[in-house]
Parts: sequence; C-alpha cells; structure tokens
Amino acid sequence: MQSTWLSQFMQQDSSLLVFMNVFLQQLGFPLPSVPTMILAASRASGWQALSMMLLAATFASLLADWLWYQAGRRFGYRVLSLLCKLSIAIYRVPHVSNQTEARFTKWGVLVADIWKIYSRVFHVP
Repeated sequence: MQSTWLSQFMQQDSSLLVFMNVFLQQLGFPLPSVPTMILAASRASGWQALSMMLLAATFASLLADWLWYQAGRRFGYRVLSLLCKLSIAIYRVPHVSNQTEARFTKWGVLVADIWKIYSRVFHVP
C-alpha cells in the first residue's frame, strides 16, 4: 500500500499538525481537533512523541486563548458583538447576545472560563 503525503506528514510532523488543528479550532474555525489528536496519537512512536503532541495542543490552546484575551482587552465590546453576530448567523439563535451580556454583567470573566470547560466536556456549541 502506497502512503500518501498526509500519512508521511503525520509520521514526520504530527505535533505540528496537532498544533495547527487545535490552534485554528480554538480561534473559532469549525475544525474538529479530537479526531486529529486521536489519529496522531495512534501513529505516535513512543512516549516522547505523545508528550510533544500534548505540549503542542496545550500551547496552541493557550496561544489562541491569549489572542482572544488580547482582542477583547483591546476592542472590548466590539469583539463580543462580533462573536454574537457570528453565533446568530451560524446557530440561528437570536438571543445569544442578550444572554451573553447578562452573564458577563452578573458573573464577569468567571463565566467564560466555566463555559469553556463545560462546553468541551459536554460538547455544547
């Protein structure tokens, strides 16, 4: 069986692929990162490769979160408004901005941290 370019890339640069996939997903692109991580982990050649993939995924997530934090810090409500508009367009839920603003007003940044963990555990969009 001939190996494809993706298979070769997965063998050589699986950590880079995991990094890019997780980073883009955390920025908001509709890319599932779990299948990529499972595939890369199944093709890993030892604990060192698995450790590198875990570090790559963690760093990608932290970097994307930091970028969102900086965008929110610099542009404030405009970033929240843009995200709510995108959510309305994608999920067709018109009351997203009102709920989000009410939660931020009541609970502050704590609601963002809790929701991120909750949505990942229960796969809530």
